[in-house]
Amino acid sequence: MKLPTPIILASQLPSAQILPTTTPPYTTSLTPLQSLQTSLATLQTTFFNHEKGAWPTAIDWTSSVINTILLASLQTLTAAPINTTPADAHETQTQIRDAFADSVAYYTHESMAAFPHHAIDDMLWVVLNWLEALTYLQTTHAATPPNLHHAFASRAERFYATAAQAWDTTLCAGGILWNPTIAPYKNAITNQLYVSASTALHRSSPATNTTTYLSTAIAAYAWLNASGMRNPQGLYIDGFHIRGSDVRSGDLGSAECDVRNEEVWTYNQGVVLSGLRGLYEGTGEVGYLRDGYALVDDAVAATGWSSSETTAAGILGENGILADPCDAFGTCTQNAQTFKAAFFHHLTAFCAPLPGAGSHEERCRGYAGWVEWNARAALRSRGDGGKFGGWWGEDGEVGDVNERGRGRTVEAFVSGVAVVRAWVEWERWYPQE
Repeated sequence: MKLPTPIILASQLPSAQILPTTTPPYTTSLTPLQSLQTSLATLQTTFFNHEKGAWPTAIDWTSSVINTILLASLQTLTAAPINTTPADAHETQTQIRDAFADSVAYYTHESMAAFPHHAIDDMLWVVLNWLEALTYLQTTHAATPPNLHHAFASRAERFYATAAQAWDTTLCAGGILWNPTIAPYKNAITNQLYVSASTALHRSSPATNTTTYLSTAIAAYAWLNASGMRNPQGLYIDGFHIRGSDVRSGDLGSAECDVRNEEVWTYNQGVVLSGLRGLYEGTGEVGYLRDGYALVDDAVAATGWSSSETTAAGILGENGILADPCDAFGTCTQNAQTFKAAFFHHLTAFCAPLPGAGSHEERCRGYAGWVEWNARAALRSRGDGGKFGGWWGEDGEVGDVNERGRGRTVEAFVSGVAVVRAWVEWERWYPQE
């Protein structure tokens, strides 16, 4: 069924982008905020186990992302104007209180013993998770025991300190190793996480000497930016192996990042964005923001949004809808089903208003139409029980792709939550004129 095209002003689109001519993928009588509230309720009632204090079907790192998105969404609900009856407002506050209690329960039950055996990126997701919890406490002024601030900060700092030990200059002249116990691999996500975790600690850690975190972030991004880890479309590839290296014998091989893994994933285009914002806030160097806008522009273009063809496809989606390469086939792993959540979370953090940052409002306002387009697509993907699918595009000839493979998992669901939250924030920050 054809649906009416939403009104999106030309001023809201980056100058190089053309709105696809197809109609929006979903309409709803709910406001974006109501859609977010409904989605959060489903996330917790369907997937969270209160006895275990966890989302049992998730794994360690995806649980960190889920909790991060939950906490960020609670901040959104707290900040959003609620023009409802007192009863509705009370219901919202109850939802926020109960969901935060779930988050604290997850902190208590989080599996600490397993993480030393994980890769470095897994540890850095934990860092960002509990720094998000700190941000929640600081921005909402939630009435909580004072020891929670210390507990969240301590866990973040401890995991960061462990991850930082994987910084290595013997191979590729720098960068964080993905996993020091196996064949050397320096990849985009681990190094982007390191940048963003470093700036987040600089901003919110109660520890002294926080300038160390900022200088670390500056050096880490300088290495990443010069690493050649981008393809001709401006997108980050997955990473680099080192030719001839052998961790068992200690042979460094070429010691250079010279074997490219050309895979392109959505989260590799997003996680560094919050770090780039943090670098700008810490240094005042506008070049970091410009790098962020360029990366977002390239990621958006890679969804086909920059084409006037209704069936336009790119590396990361088609018809303007973000997708990982496995989404359309229903073959995504548990890891990959989480990637879009990370992308939209860090894009939202990057595009929060920045007073005095020149064209930041104009540039981020330009993404409003694309964010809404994707939020509506995600809402359309919901099946029984209101569960989001991982594929937000049109059904193929074989039916609903989201009923194949792993199906409608908690990871796929939280990606839907992340993009709907982004829509809420764009509506609040950059309303249509």
